[in-house]
Amino acid sequence: MAKELDPNDPTPWFYDAIRKQTANRPVEALHDMQKAIELNDNRAVYRSKLLLDEDLAARSATIGRMYNELGFESRGLVEGWKSIYTDPANYSAHRLLADSYFFSPRRGIARVSELLQSQLLQPINITPVQPQLAESDLFLLGGLGPAAPSLNEFNPLFLRDRFALLASGIVGGNGTWGDEVVQSGLLEKLSYSLGQYHFETDGFRPNNDFQQDIYNLFIQGALSPNSSVQAELRSTEVEEGERRLNFFLDNFDPNFHQNRKTETARLGFHHGFSPRSDLLAFFIYKKVEGGFQTTHPSINFSGELKEEAYLIEGQHLVRWAGLNLVSGAGHFDTLGRQEKIVADFFIPFPRSTLDETEANIQHTNVYLYSYFNYGESLTLILGASGNFFKGTLVERNQFNPKIGLMWRPSSETILRAAAFRVLEPGLSIGQTIEPI
Repeated sequence: MAKELDPNDPTPWFYDAIRKQTANRPVEALHDMQKAIELNDNRAVYRSKLLLDEDLAARSATIGRMYNELGFESRGLVEGWKSIYTDPANYSAHRLLADSYFFSPRRGIARVSELLQSQLLQPINITPVQPQLAESDLFLLGGLGPAAPSLNEFNPLFLRDRFALLASGIVGGNGTWGDEVVQSGLLEKLSYSLGQYHFETDGFRPNNDFQQDIYNLFIQGALSPNSSVQAELRSTEVEEGERRLNFFLDNFDPNFHQNRKTETARLGFHHGFSPRSDLLAFFIYKKVEGGFQTTHPSINFSGELKEEAYLIEGQHLVRWAGLNLVSGAGHFDTLGRQEKIVADFFIPFPRSTLDETEANIQHTNVYLYSYFNYGESLTLILGASGNFFKGTLVERNQFNPKIGLMWRPSSETILRAAAFRVLEPGLSIGQTIEPI
């Protein structure tokens, strides 16, 4: 009915696409979403250019999810980048990139960082927070395991108080099985998500076992229509044998075993000064305890690791027609890191400490990124960051210029180019809100 009353309005095409996607009609949904994007600027009679950009970013993020559902993950990433360049404050676009990076190898830090930005920017909602998404070093290959990320963005016309349950599991050979259960709820100005994740396998050879448990609690409250606070607690336990792959498959340690327990607490804050300006801030505390043990003829090696660290960051987002600015600063500090390796001899020799180190790392960063959008065909990115690193053995300050270009000469072609410098400080927390 809405399409007949106003054929030039993109909104009915947008919601009809979501309806068809829910009904497992992804190709038809994709066509409707493309139509909604094509008609987006027709709302200019009652929407500002800034709000039109937000509409376009939301539509691009949703169409990116549809590309992922159809198996076009690379195109989904492109749509996510386009959404970020159009509106860096669009939480749906950040969540789309977080889900899309799940299927890309060596993108763990980018994935959990995009998830963090999405959580800080999002309003209270019923979307479940899957425990595995916040871990950057998952053992699973992308798309495997319980609760592989999918179109979990529910788009009701109106939010209402309710509860939701997401449960999934996987069973395979070699003693492989896992499960993930997430219960979420929305109660007036408060939303929460409580999740549990388990995965274990015996592996494909002796002493190749792996077991991981993750527990997650996420709570978000709306202080006002423009401000929100959130808290997250996460506990991760890993026990594993020898998982390293050498050139010869039978070249492994049959007696090696290690374990690690990580506890994380996070506080976040978001305030919108105006439709054009947003402030983000968060604080993370992380505690890690672990160790390893292996036995060889007449000698036993063991090691211990203890670490405490925190990270605090703030970011300001400013958006104008054709120009978006992202600026921020952060500080990371290890409150203490201790590593110890000892050897026990089976013959009458005293216990020997082979290595015992204490390390402390302090890292401060500042950055500014600018996104210039010339119509819908050209995006220019200019940025710079400064790193101030101080470690036990190394101290370094570095300036990092950055330039990027994204050109769409036609609907079938996209050209991207970039030149940038970066300092990798080796942070153990692995999450940041600086653009990745």
